[in-house]
Amino acid sequence: MAGQPTGTLWLDLDITLRALDQVYGQMSESLGVNVIAWYILRVLYAQDGQRPADLVQAVGRPATSFTPVLDKLEAKGLIERRPNTSDRRSIGIHLTREGEGLRETVQVGLRLDSPQNANSTKTASIHKVGFTV
Repeated sequence: MAGQPTGTLWLDLDITLRALDQVYGQMSESLGVNVIAWYILRVLYAQDGQRPADLVQAVGRPATSFTPVLDKLEAKGLIERRPNTSDRRSIGIHLTREGEGLRETVQVGLRLDSPQNANSTKTASIHKVGFTV
């Protein structure tokens, strides 16, 4: 892209975000989850037992696309839904032992400076994309 005229800033940002989404999507799939599930796990590692509405807000996805992702995480045995002890009308999303067991893998798996990613072509792609903008 060097030396070629680029579009507007918005176009460059859109291209960069799409490339990042693709790279992170490939990296998260190698961990056995999609990007949204990875975000959910990261949020739950910070604070377990959150309400689905709070997770939706933290992840920044529409609520309508959220339930199937939670269903898949639950089917994999990574999370469980439990009644909220202080408000029986709501539930909390909790990590299971299996979900907690992925903590290190999930947290390190997508860090660009981790040893397994330091020299990868995926990391190089992200750095290349960063220079595009």
